[in-house]
Amino acid sequence: MNLSQNKIPNIKNFLAYRIFLILFVLITIPLIIYTIALYKAEYNQKTEDIYNSISIFSDGLKKNIDDNLKLKNEISISIENDMSNKNVDINELLKKRVKEFNLIDIVYLSIVNNNLIVQKSSNNSFINKNFAFLKKYLNMNNAFFQDPVLGNENVIFFSKTVFANQKPIGAILISFPKAELFSLPTDVLSNLNIYIIDSFNKILVSNNKDTVYSKNDNDHLIIKNSLDDYKIDLVISLDRSFIKDEHLKSFYYKHTYALSIVFAFLIVLSIFVIKVISKPLNNLLKTMNEIKKGNLRKRYRAHKLGFEMNYLGHFFNEMMDSLLIQQENIDKEKIEKEKYLEQLKIAHEIQLSLLPQKPNIEDLDIAFDANFAKEVGGDFFDFVIKDNKIFFVIADIASKGILACLYAITLRSIIRSFADYLSDLKDIIIETNKTFLKDSKSNFMFATAWFGVLDINTNKLEYANLGHIPAILRKKDGSLINLTTDNFALGIEEIEDVHMGKVTLNKDEYLFLYTDGIIDAIDKNNQFFGQRNLEEFIKNIPNKSSQEAIESLFEKMKRFSKDSFQYDDMAAVLFKILK
Repeated sequence: MNLSQNKIPNIKNFLAYRIFLILFVLITIPLIIYTIALYKAEYNQKTEDIYNSISIFSDGLKKNIDDNLKLKNEISISIENDMSNKNVDINELLKKRVKEFNLIDIVYLSIVNNNLIVQKSSNNSFINKNFAFLKKYLNMNNAFFQDPVLGNENVIFFSKTVFANQKPIGAILISFPKAELFSLPTDVLSNLNIYIIDSFNKILVSNNKDTVYSKNDNDHLIIKNSLDDYKIDLVISLDRSFIKDEHLKSFYYKHTYALSIVFAFLIVLSIFVIKVISKPLNNLLKTMNEIKKGNLRKRYRAHKLGFEMNYLGHFFNEMMDSLLIQQENIDKEKIEKEKYLEQLKIAHEIQLSLLPQKPNIEDLDIAFDANFAKEVGGDFFDFVIKDNKIFFVIADIASKGILACLYAITLRSIIRSFADYLSDLKDIIIETNKTFLKDSKSNFMFATAWFGVLDINTNKLEYANLGHIPAILRKKDGSLINLTTDNFALGIEEIEDVHMGKVTLNKDEYLFLYTDGIIDAIDKNNQFFGQRNLEEFIKNIPNKSSQEAIESLFEKMKRFSKDSFQYDDMAAVLFKILK
């Protein structure tokens, strides 16, 4: 898919959504928090106001009940006094009092044979009836109660015990409408539960037959007033859920208008901000799209209402300029690197081409190989056959990479030039060092080398070690001998004399020359291959050709160094004497 063909997104669509969302978060959420706090504050205030209203109502109702009960008590005292007058018709008197004070009934109960019999009544149907179930109230001077046996739930009874010689002989019972006590003047108060309880928290009278009283009730707002003269309490309760419902309604109608204004303001603000911001942002997006299509020189132009968007556009322009400069530098580096790699490839090919061909000598089996830490390296070996003798050398330049390769090529050329016309190994070494020192001394470069000349007819070997690792001679019986002499490395200082060594090689013996990269190879655990592993390998190479042994060695080195970095060049030469 060609990305340059993609349409530019409608900036106004997704920007409007994001800006509205941001404004919603920044304005609406604090508004919601404020609304909740306001709701709670107004709810607490409303609860307090209702509590105060009910308290005032409770005080008035208490006075009303107190006055009413005092009146009933006075009526009872008056009746009790009149009953002692034999000239008075008590039944007619009771009827007169009922009518005078808007009562329901008045009866006089007398204790007869442990029963409570109606002796006098404003209602003739009650006379001679047994109200023994009311004896429990005789122990109280004044009693106040409701009883479903005597009347319905809208009737309240007041009783006053009549005493003779401090013993109860009867009681005056007055019934009157409950409405005389409980009158509810407002809508709020019409939802009140009003009840009168005794000292045991038992409900004596209530305006709701389903009322249940609990002093640990947290679901109701409760106000309690004591009527001390009668040892009873007036309790008024209001369901808190009613307060919450009423407050929620009033709060909603009261604040809906304000919330509507805020949301309207939010929408208008969103439209305004979108119009202000969308133009410079849309210009920036178009600039990016042009650059995506390939116009890398396109730049954002500042807008007079761009504000931070102008800063972003300026930053974007600087970023593109910097990227172009970096891209140009990368392209230059890429070209230079490609040239370098091409030159390195050529150098690698040259170095490989300079590796000697395998000498074809009937009684001598020779094999060799090299592995460089980089594309090119400073380890090399060479052979020169002259006068029925084979001159050979293995050397290691004290550096890596291109520099080591150049010095290796130079040193190899110097050695070969002197080996071609000089016969004595000592002279070859001295002249080689003299010439190599001219190039290496100023650059503090040196090389270690192991030189040898083998007489093909007699198998006599003359050798010299110039700071290199000793060659290893494997005898037929498996023993190993290090062949070395004490001399400075090439390129350090002038050499006037060379310490030489001589040895005669016998049939089936091996002569092994190598560089330190072999024993310094490390595995993934940073363990060196080491001299001991190399010597163990050399001991076990009988019955192998030189080529098989060299291939086996480098395969072993490859497995050993797997998953680890090779720091040094490796080179090895193996001679096997066949006669």
